[in-house]
Amino acid sequence: MRDMQPGDAVAVNDLFGGSTRAPRTFVFRPIRRRGMGFGAARAATPSNDTEQRHRATTPSNDTLFSSMEWWHCSSEAEETMERPIYKPNGTPIGQLDTPSLQVDMAALEHNIETVHGFFRERTAKLRPHVEAHRCPAIARRQLAAQGTADGITVTTLGQAEVFAPAGFTDILVASEIVTRTKISRLCALARQVRMTVAVDNPANVGDLSCAATSNAVTLGILVDVDSGANRCGVPPGEP
Repeated sequence: MRDMQPGDAVAVNDLFGGSTRAPRTFVFRPIRRRGMGFGAARAATPSNDTEQRHRATTPSNDTLFSSMEWWHCSSEAEETMERPIYKPNGTPIGQLDTPSLQVDMAALEHNIETVHGFFRERTAKLRPHVEAHRCPAIARRQLAAQGTADGITVTTLGQAEVFAPAGFTDILVASEIVTRTKISRLCALARQVRMTVAVDNPANVGDLSCAATSNAVTLGILVDVDSGANRCGVPPGEP
C-alpha cells in the first residue's frame, strides 16, 4: 500500500481480505492537510467521468491512509443500491424479503386505544409524540383515535419536515431551535402548517420573533420546564 502512486486503483477486496461480493474499485490521490483531525484543505478533482462525487476521506491519524483520499469509482460489477419493498398487510412471512420491518397490528391498536381511551373522557388532551415510531401512518392512527389536541409532537426539525408534507398541519417541535439556519427552516415550515417550538431562553424567543416577523409567519412557543432531567428547560420554581 505504501508504494502505490497517485491514480492507482485498488479493489476493496484487496484491502480488506476478500469478499463474496463483486469488488468495488477505489482510486487514491495525495492531498494536503492543515492541522489535525478529519478532512482536507483542498479536495482532489476527479480525473475521469467514472468517478462518483461521493468520496470517503480516512482519518488523519491512520498510519496507512493519512495522506490519501479515496474516491469511489463506478464499475460494471458494482451492485445497485436496494430500494424499500412495500408489501400489503396480511402478506405471508415467507414472501417477505430480509431484513423486514414488521408491526404487530393487534398490539399497536391495543396500545393506542389504552392511551387515547384514557384521554378521550378527560379535559386534558394528548399530543402524540412520534419519536418512538417516526411513521406518518402510525401517527394518523393516533390522531384518529381521538382524545388528542389535533396535533403531533416531534423531536427534531428534520422530523417536522417529513411529517408536514405528509399532511400533518399542527406540529410541536419539543426541542429548542436556536441556530439561524434551523430558525429559517422553521419559518419555511410555518408558511405551510401551524408550527410551535419549545423555548427556555428569552434571547431565543427574541430571535424567533425577529425571524417570524421578517418572514411574515406566525410561530407558536411553548415554555420548556426542566422536570429534573437537567437537559433543557427553565427551573420550575416554587409550586
